[in-house]
Amino acid sequence: MRNDLEKRTQAQTDPNLAENVVRSSPKLAIILALETSCDETAAAVFSGEQLLASEVTSQIDIHAPYGGVVPEVASREHIRALRPIIDLALKKAGIAIEAIDAVAATCGPGLASSLM
Repeated sequence: MRNDLEKRTQAQTDPNLAENVVRSSPKLAIILALETSCDETAAAVFSGEQLLASEVTSQIDIHAPYGGVVPEVASREHIRALRPIIDLALKKAGIAIEAIDAVAATCGPGLASSLM
């Protein structure tokens, strides 16, 4: 027997199944969580409290020549890295972007330019 998440994922492409899933089980929110507070860009996908995927990319090598994190460089790297890391997390979770119910993002503490 498939779990609710598998049924919901298939329901995205099968309207007949979608009707049955809605009637047979409560919907667990699928959440995309983002972290960009300093020099790592991270994305995670949750179904309720279950972690489906988590991906992180680091900027350590980019900032090493400066001896520390450069805020402007960090914020530009987050912009560059965010879409690929989201796509990777969604792929590993087996979730289409259209299935995301909510997005959670770090709002602090951290570098103001990275948090934007």
